[in-house]
Amino acid sequence: MRFSHAVREGNRAIINAMIPEISLDDLAPVIALLARIRGGYLRQLLEITEGAGEGLPRAEEIEKLSQLRSTYEEMSTATQALEVALERGYLDIKQ
Repeated sequence: MRFSHAVREGNRAIINAMIPEISLDDLAPVIALLARIRGGYLRQLLEITEGAGEGLPRAEEIEKLSQLRSTYEEMSTATQALEVALERGYLDIKQ
């Protein structure tokens, strides 16, 4: 219990000092960016599937898909970290 409280207070003190108070409206660009990244990843998958027909995808198509996946996973993880920070009260939220 004490440790959890110390972790919460330590995170709040450091993170809150690094990031100014934000509002839910400030998060709209983050949400939109993640949606665009997810959409690009999914679009690439569908384009590869359509283009391959009965064959296999080309190596460069898979490389592009891999890059898009990496970008999506990294941004998704960062967005989840932001969500956790907000839920745990590490950041002040403007009302």
